[in-house]
Amino acid sequence: MTELRLPGMTRGGGGPGGYLPAAGADRAPGPAGLPARVLTDAQLRSGAAEILEAVADRSALEQVFHDVKEVHGVGQAQTRNYWSNVAVYHLNLWLHTFIELWAWHRPAHELVDRQLNPWDDADRRPSHADKRNALRRQCLEDEFQAGAALGTVPRKIKSLWRRVVRLVA
Repeated sequence: MTELRLPGMTRGGGGPGGYLPAAGADRAPGPAGLPARVLTDAQLRSGAAEILEAVADRSALEQVFHDVKEVHGVGQAQTRNYWSNVAVYHLNLWLHTFIELWAWHRPAHELVDRQLNPWDDADRRPSHADKRNALRRQCLEDEFQAGAALGTVPRKIKSLWRRVVRLVA
C-alpha cells in the first residue's frame, strides 16, 4: 500500500494520512481539530494592530465569498465543460461586483424594503441580497415606465404592478 505524502507535511498524527503541516506551513490543527493560525516571530513582533487588521480583512473577504455563494449560487452551475464552469464563475463574480458598484452611493433606505418583514431591524445595513433586490426592482420599474410611456396606465394596473414587483424582487 502506497502512502499519500502531501508537500509541506511531516509525519505526525492528525492530518490527512496521519500527517501534520511542516514547521514552515501556514496552518496547523488547533483545539477541537479546528485550524489554528501559525504566526512567525516577525509577525508577532509586528504588533497587535496589524494582526487585528489581517483578521478583519479576512472576515470581510469571507463575507464576500458567502454572499457570492448564497446570493448568486456560485458553485451550483451544472455545465458539461470545465471552461463553461470557469465562465459561469467569472460571470457571477462580475455580477456581484456590478451590483455592489451600482449600490455604492445609494442611501440605505433606497436599497432596503423591510415592509414585509416588520420583525427585521430597520437600522441594519443593507445586505448584498437587499442591493440585488433593489436593482431588480429598479429594472422592473424602468421597464414598466418605458412600456407605459406610450399611453396612460390606469391606477389599478399601477397598483397591481407594484405588488408584482414586491413579490418578484
